[in-house]
Parts: sequence; structure tokens; C-alpha cells
Amino acid sequence: MNAEKLQIPRYEMIAEFPDSIINMGDIVTCREGMSLYLTECSKFDVSGFPHLFRKMDWWEKRELHEMPKRVMFVPDTKGDIFEIEEWDMDTLVGWVDKKERSCCYLLDRPSVGGYVPVD
Repeated sequence: MNAEKLQIPRYEMIAEFPDSIINMGDIVTCREGMSLYLTECSKFDVSGFPHLFRKMDWWEKRELHEMPKRVMFVPDTKGDIFEIEEWDMDTLVGWVDKKERSCCYLLDRPSVGGYVPVD
């Protein structure tokens, strides 16, 4: 999966909504949001309903095959790109060099951007 697709905003439904086709725990990936009653995208914006939807980080609930091979740490002014040799989604670590214990921790300072996928 490329970096652009990985960064499409995704929202998890965190509460029940009567007669909705979206169930609690479902992930909405439509760029414009998704109607709670319809299957197609509409002008309904899920970000306006924080009591129903939680914005997810790009890496949350991803399969290993979806994870990128390269990431960059946003606050890094040098623009260093890290080649990931293996992902451990249980600990949220991307191993750069497992022997040397060098890694990228996905929860490292998310308030300033953290790690982002690179094509």
C-alpha cells in the first residue's frame, strides 16, 4: 500500500447509532465521510461527530502487508528516511536493524507528527 493511501483519514465508529449500517468497531475510510444510513459516500462529515467516530492514526489496525517499507520522522529536519526490515504490530515497532536493536516506535511523540509512511 502506498503512502498516500495509508494517510487517507480513517475513523472508527465508537458508539452505536440507531438503524446505522455502520457498526461499532467498523472503520470508515471514505475521504468525504460516509452516510450512517447509506453505503455510498456523501457530504456527511464523520469528523463532526466525535461522540460516534474516533480519528485513527495511519498505522492503527493495519495488517503487516499494508505497512510501509520506509518511514520518516516528521520533526526530523534532516529528512532521514528509515528502511524497515520488519514490523512488530504488537509493540508498534518498525525494526530498522533488529540485531542492533535499532527501531522506529510508532508512538514516539505523535503530538508533533511522529512517523509517517514514505513511498
